[in-house]
Formats: sequence, C-alpha cells, structure tokens
Amino acid sequence: MEELSETLGEKSTLLGCDQALTNTSTTSTTRVQVKVYKRRWYVLFVFTAEAFIYNMAWNTWGPIQEPSKVAFGWTDFNILLLTSWSAIALLATSVPLCWLMDTKGLRVSVLLIAFLSVLGKVLQVIPFANSKVRTIFLNVGQFIVMAGGPVAIGAPPLVSATWFPPSERTTATAIGTLAGYFGLAIAFAVGPAMVPIVQTSGGNSSTSDSIQNVAKLTDHQLIQYTYFQLGLCTLVFLCVLLYFPAKPPLPPSLTSITSHPLSTIAAFKQVMKNRQFWLLTTLTGLTFGIYFGWLSMLDVFLAKFNVDIMTAGWLGCTATLAGVFSGIALARCADFVKHRTKQLLVLLLTLSAISQLFFGLSCAEILPSTKLLLYSSIIFGGFVYNGTLPLYFELAMECVYPVGEGIAGGILVTAGNVVFLFFHVAFMLPHSDIRWMNWVTVSGIGVCAIGLLIYSENYTRLDLDTEQNREPIDQRLSDLVN
Repeated sequence: MEELSETLGEKSTLLGCDQALTNTSTTSTTRVQVKVYKRRWYVLFVFTAEAFIYNMAWNTWGPIQEPSKVAFGWTDFNILLLTSWSAIALLATSVPLCWLMDTKGLRVSVLLIAFLSVLGKVLQVIPFANSKVRTIFLNVGQFIVMAGGPVAIGAPPLVSATWFPPSERTTATAIGTLAGYFGLAIAFAVGPAMVPIVQTSGGNSSTSDSIQNVAKLTDHQLIQYTYFQLGLCTLVFLCVLLYFPAKPPLPPSLTSITSHPLSTIAAFKQVMKNRQFWLLTTLTGLTFGIYFGWLSMLDVFLAKFNVDIMTAGWLGCTATLAGVFSGIALARCADFVKHRTKQLLVLLLTLSAISQLFFGLSCAEILPSTKLLLYSSIIFGGFVYNGTLPLYFELAMECVYPVGEGIAGGILVTAGNVVFLFFHVAFMLPHSDIRWMNWVTVSGIGVCAIGLLIYSENYTRLDLDTEQNREPIDQRLSDLVN
C-alpha cells in the first residue's frame, strides 16, 4: 500500500491506502496518522455475512408457515410467536449488548452473536419425536439466534466508523445494513423451495395415514432447511474466530482517533437529554417496525387473491433485493452530496407511503385488484423503503456524537422492534382483521415523512472530519460533552 499525505477534508478513494492527516489549529500543528486499510472490506464482508444469517433466521417461518402448520399442527399464533422472538429477544439483550459494543468493541460482540447463531440452530435441528418438545426447542433456538439483534442490525454504523473514512461511511453503513437483507430475500425464495406445501392424497381409510406421512416428510424438509442454515452459521463463526480484528492499527478518520470520551452510563444519560435524537428514534422505530411487520405477513395479504406461497415468497425476495441495490446506490450518493441526508429520507418515505397506498387501495378493491398493480406496488415499495434505514443510522450518529455508535444504533433497533412486536401482538388477538395493517402501514410511513420535516439535523461528526470546522478536535469534544 502506498502512503500519501492529505489535508483535512480531502476525499479518500475506494482503494486501500495509507493516509497522513494534518490537524491544524491557530496555536499548534499536530501531525496524526490516519490510515485506510484494504482489509476493511473483509471485515465488512464477514459482518455482513453474520447479518445475512440473522435476517434469514428471522424470516425463516413466515414464508413456510403453511407447511409448518401441517408438520406440527400449529396455528397462526405459533407462527407469529416464532417471528416475534426477534423483537422479544432483542429487547432482552439490547442493554448488555450495547454495553458490550461500547466497551469491548467489534470482535467480542460479533464473535458472541456468531456463537449464539450456531447454538440456536443446533437446538433447532434436534429431531424430537414429540411435536410439543420439538416446538419448545424450535422456540428456544429461535430466541437464542435472535438475541444477537442489537449487534447484527445495530452495529453497521460502528463498523463504518471504526474502519472507513468519512467519504465511505454512509456507503459502508448501507452495505452492512442492506446486504444483510439478502438473508430476508433468500428466506423468501429458498424457504418455500426447500419446504414446499405437500398435497395429501385423497381416500377414505388412508387419509389419516396420508396426513401423517405428509407431516413426517415436511418435518424432514424443515430439518434439512435448518441444517442448511446451521452450515452457514458455522462457516461465519469460524471466519470471525480465525480473523476479525476489533479495530485497525491506525484509525481511518480524525473523529476515530479519539476514543469516545463518555462512559457507557454517561453516554446513555446524554442520549436521554437529546430531544432531536428521540424524535429521530421515534420516526425510525415506527417506519422499521410497521414496514417489516407488514412484510412478514405478505403471503397472508396475497392469499385472498389466489397468490400461492411460492409466488408470494418471490415477491418478497424481489422487493427486498430491489431495496438492497437502490439503498446502496443512494447511500453512495449521500457520501458525495453531503448534508442532504434528511431531504433524501423525506423523498424515500414519501414514495414508500404512496406505494403502500396503492397496495392498500388494491387490497380493498377500491382500485382494480390486478396482480400487475399488487406486484408492482410491493416491489416499488421495497425499492424505495429499504434504503431508509442506513440513512436513519447516519443521521442518528451525527446527532449524538460523541456517543458511541453501538449505543445509538442499538437504541434505534430496539425502538423498531418494539413497534414490530406491538404489530404482531395486535394480530394475535382473536378475530383480528389483517386489512388494518395496510392502512397502519400507509399512515405510519406518511406521518414519519412529515415528522422528518421538523427534525433539525446536524452533522457534528462530519464537520469535524472535513474542512468546514478548523477548531481543534479536543476543544470541540469538550464542548460536546459539557
């Protein structure tokens, strides 16, 4: 790698390089070493792989709920409980894992959740003959895998701040967040393919035997599907165990040079007093929880229009993948067009609300309930919505700096999962009608787009890393903490 000198604010290329950065004040000149390592892409890839596994595990049961009901005699409640463990487990582990990220760094945090993924999947592949015992172990395993949520979903800003220069931070956050959504997409496609609905053969005396045979076959397919996930979990765990450094030898930016001056308790206290951050947290939680709560029930919405489980799965997959590619592209634009993250978010949320409105009107048969309209609204909605989360993350990191990225990201993810849990609990109520979910999704995303207009954004961290503020960093940090 070659070395070059840069003054504060110069853009870093996407190639690995060494940087020497000069911090200048009116009284003194301090030379500090800032280096960008090529291995940052390996770290991001391994973290993204763990996020991929987490998202795939979270979305395991929704796309295959009908075969699961056949195999274990489950009801909608059982499926909703399995998918709700993501929110329940995350709420239980958010505080300790936020502390772990803030004090121990990336390696210990990612290694822990990678181990939990392996442990949870091991419990889920045990082939108990008793369906009740099997159901219990499936739920326990799901809880253990989902316990890593604060790191798997909330740590992308920490990865980007630890390893990437300012000109790549939003892009790295988007990759860490959105590439993990490939797990969602794979679950939509692979789940129904590996665990398809098996039709029972007609007959009189043989009907009972046929149902039992189908249940056994489906259970066998579920075990194979879980073994597939266990293999992925084990591979990523070994990668983290063998090489996954907590941080680079030299930091990638000026704000990364100084470790966070606040203790974990002091950081939480400072966040509690930040009204703009709580406004942003509320908006993030509403959009995240509502959209993904709606997405997890997509096959139920489409069933009334004679859309089979396989087609519904591919629709969810396509919508998610469309959002992944658009989100990374938009994040790259945000890295070039500084201080316009809020405006970009408002645009994306507005388009997402319009897309959900078309879907809701079509489901209510106010608009023609054609498959073209249904499919296009689902895919376009995913295309514009999925790019919002990394932008929310970056706004939040700027808002609370110098509070640690792990703490702020964990709070955002926790808020989203609280809303997601309420969404599912409401659907668990007897005689609940899923149609209300469409209107909650439309109104919730629309209200959040309006709410962002009153959010007063600031870019403290970005300004420290660019030429826009030449005040010494130690003085700026002191002002921010005090």
